[in-house]
Amino acid sequence: MRVNMECQVAIVAIARRENAYINEWIQYHRNIGIGHFYIYDNSFGDEPRIDEALDNENMRCTTIIPAYDIEYYQRTAYTNAYMKFNSNHQYLLFIDIDEFFTLCKHKNMADYIAFLQDACPNFQVARVNWEIYDDNDAIERDMSIPVHQFFTHPSTTQYSLKCNHSTKSLVKCGLSDISFDDSAHYPTSSSPLLVCDASGHKIKTKSHFLENADISMAKIRHYTTKTISEYIDQKLGITNGDRNIADRTINNRFFVYCQRTKEKEDYYKMNKPIELNMTLISIFYDTGINPLRKHATKQAISCWMKQKNLPQ
Repeated sequence: MRVNMECQVAIVAIARRENAYINEWIQYHRNIGIGHFYIYDNSFGDEPRIDEALDNENMRCTTIIPAYDIEYYQRTAYTNAYMKFNSNHQYLLFIDIDEFFTLCKHKNMADYIAFLQDACPNFQVARVNWEIYDDNDAIERDMSIPVHQFFTHPSTTQYSLKCNHSTKSLVKCGLSDISFDDSAHYPTSSSPLLVCDASGHKIKTKSHFLENADISMAKIRHYTTKTISEYIDQKLGITNGDRNIADRTINNRFFVYCQRTKEKEDYYKMNKPIELNMTLISIFYDTGINPLRKHATKQAISCWMKQKNLPQ
């Protein structure tokens, strides 16, 4: 993939099970002036790869870096990306696929960065706060409506308001010794960094949280749950059918961001992941198929059914 060296800002992200959202997310950020995307594909096993979902237009401005089957890789990916790609651009923005960088008073990233440069001359890192959104009290949604247009309700739960103190970072390129080893939310360096918030106010904190931040100029809309049907499909799909993990996840993640209702609880009970762990382990053992191979689950089940002379 040829990189446009003239684009001022590029995004670095790591993705897993984001195929339903990736084109919309890229197009949204292209519309505000992001020129290139470095996406680490963290798919596991037979999960769909990101490049299978990208349309041709978005593929032309995207570099896919394979990071298959690697656990807890986000911070390593961010550090690796800065080392490899910072010479290609003026700034790198580190966000996730469920995060939408939002300009509140500027039309594009070039104008916003010019504002930051005036407000905080020579800034090296801008830390931009989250604004977490809930599920709009919807069980399901029309997937043709973009995420950033459908979900219009910032979450008001106590947990969400605390998480809104979290930030992601826009980092100037050409710096030495940049690392995300301590946190995916902000970089560190052996040399002091000049850091500002999203409104150009100089800050000194190294805390994970940035409290009482001014988000009048920019924020990151964080659609961490979407609807409960999407949450089950995307987030609970990584539990491999373990109902205990699924139950903990839905209670400790989904319902701390979204209001709990009987309708949502009933929907979860009817649609929670089926407990397949031991069955799948047996099938992989019987068929000899490597579970980490692409499309392994589908291939193993098909092979097993043939062995048992079962209809497919």
